[in-house]
Amino acid sequence: MAAIEQAFDHLRTRYDVLILDAPPLSSTKHACRLVQRADQMLVVTLAEGGRADTLAYGLRGLDWQSAGKVAVVFNKVPQDSELLVA
Repeated sequence: MAAIEQAFDHLRTRYDVLILDAPPLSSTKHACRLVQRADQMLVVTLAEGGRADTLAYGLRGLDWQSAGKVAVVFNKVPQDSELLVA
């Protein structure tokens, strides 16, 4: 068993919720491995600036059976954007 899996198993016995801050999915395979051990993933990305393709690339690399639920937050959304939810 890998060290990260042992650490997750130990922490899950002690805590109800684990929050991890990982590097971007597209920058390293380590982030994808962390996601595979998570119950839920929150992706924060810029609302504008051509990041949709980068986000899609990162999400494509996931094993969806083990990735759990995924939520996306768009950061720096302009006031007049269709992405803005009131």
